[in-house]
Amino acid sequence: MSSVYDWLVPEPTRRALFVLLGAVCCVLLIASANVANLMLARAAARRREMALRMAIGAARRRLVRQVLTEGLVLAGAGGTAGILLAYWAVPLIRQWLGSTLPRADETAVSAPVLLFSLGVCIVTGLGFAILPALASSRGDVIGSLKDGARGSSTGARSRQLLAAAQVALATVLLVGAGLLVQSLLRLQRVELGFDPADITTGMMGLPPDRFKAPNSPWDSFYKPLLDRLASAPGVQAAAMSSGAPFGGGNTGMPINGVGETRMGSASLQTDWRMVSPGYFKAMRIPLLRGRYFEPSGSTDKTTLIVSATTARRMWGEADPIGRQIQAGPNGRFTIVGVVGDVRNLDLSLTPAPTMYLSTAGFLWPTMTIIVRGDERAQAPALLRNVVRDMDPQLAVFNIRQMNDLIDESAAQPRLNASLIGLFALVAALLAAIGIYGVLAYLVSQRTQEIGIRLALGAGRPAVLRLFLARGLWLAAGGLAAGVLGAVGVSRWIGSLLFDMRARDPWTIAAAAGTVALIAVLASYIPARRATRVDPLLALRSE
Repeated sequence: MSSVYDWLVPEPTRRALFVLLGAVCCVLLIASANVANLMLARAAARRREMALRMAIGAARRRLVRQVLTEGLVLAGAGGTAGILLAYWAVPLIRQWLGSTLPRADETAVSAPVLLFSLGVCIVTGLGFAILPALASSRGDVIGSLKDGARGSSTGARSRQLLAAAQVALATVLLVGAGLLVQSLLRLQRVELGFDPADITTGMMGLPPDRFKAPNSPWDSFYKPLLDRLASAPGVQAAAMSSGAPFGGGNTGMPINGVGETRMGSASLQTDWRMVSPGYFKAMRIPLLRGRYFEPSGSTDKTTLIVSATTARRMWGEADPIGRQIQAGPNGRFTIVGVVGDVRNLDLSLTPAPTMYLSTAGFLWPTMTIIVRGDERAQAPALLRNVVRDMDPQLAVFNIRQMNDLIDESAAQPRLNASLIGLFALVAALLAAIGIYGVLAYLVSQRTQEIGIRLALGAGRPAVLRLFLARGLWLAAGGLAAGVLGAVGVSRWIGSLLFDMRARDPWTIAAAAGTVALIAVLASYIPARRATRVDPLLALRSE
């Protein structure tokens, strides 16, 4: 039995939430690793100070407590700055994701969010301060005092591992962002089966007690309404349907072919829609075989039009025109036309088998009016005015542009790609800062060595290559781990992709190349600084 959470939150949404949560955790870990690197470097620089304190009687736990307190203060300051930044960023988020994020206008920094964020800052600050605290309080006291101003390599391996981990996490996020962006682009280029340009839709219903036999609602109201709309300036076509594509909701029923079919006695679950005779021309859905419904509709009460998938599933490549379909216990219809497949519900879903009934014989309590017109038509106002003129007690509601409905169908993929892309950029920047910090500290620790190399005749290009190679080797391990990590988490992101593999080699290669380029740029600045060391000053400091 599914839980209430499973019922309230669909599986695709849960997958997207898990992926976004994972991206947030990756960025948090990368930022925390940078803080840990900073504190490790500071602990190495203060090694003589800590040794002196221990020499005069300071307990190790007091030194650990001091470093942890410093980490807590640093985390609190960063968390406070982050919260202030969040207040400043909320209006930008509303503007940037207003058309993508549901209820974006209600986005705000609430008290629970503040408390949670502060709690995460404190926990991560303390967690990543433990390693520097332990590193600063242990070691050889006498040896540290003897080292004096020479510096120390305390925590060097830890700093390098943290930098490599940053590169790995950034690689995973960049691969995920690349996959989601490509998936979104393919989704937006998918074949709809109709032309959505210049289409406006509006919904309306007729009170059942006002339009009774012998007067058909189609003949007495809807057909005159469509005729008036179609004759308005700027209107190219007007039609109606029991449900416009991407308008929400769907109706389906099993059908059986009369006579011999490919499916035998098995039923075919088929979507069905009631459409006016001009619907296919208004939507520009191509006619593949047979004919459309007659403009008068009087002869189409027992006929229907099917989609290409329906005809293919029922009869293969045989001509379905003139064949009959049993729909329901008392409904037998003759096929008069075959039209192209249409995506009606979701851009990522394969077009379902569909059959169309004529509004001359069938009407739904609520119908969708479709107007295709240019700017001269002013379709929303035209719809309201014509309906009000025909009957002041009726109203048109939920007037929308077809392109807006399609954009909403791609809202979740667009949100996923936007957020993961943003997180990936932040992660790449933080990883670059991590590599830069490690190499910059390494250059400062090896100043005397660099000076000796230069004094003995080493060229500055050789020194530049030395530190560039060090940075690239540092990034190479992280890249390898990141590629493996991206392959490992592909099963989580695969369900969010459209028409592409989660382990796309080109995307992985592009992400790895981007991270490698960032590593080269981050390594170049400290490597360049190493070539500017003055040998005389370096030897004098020795």
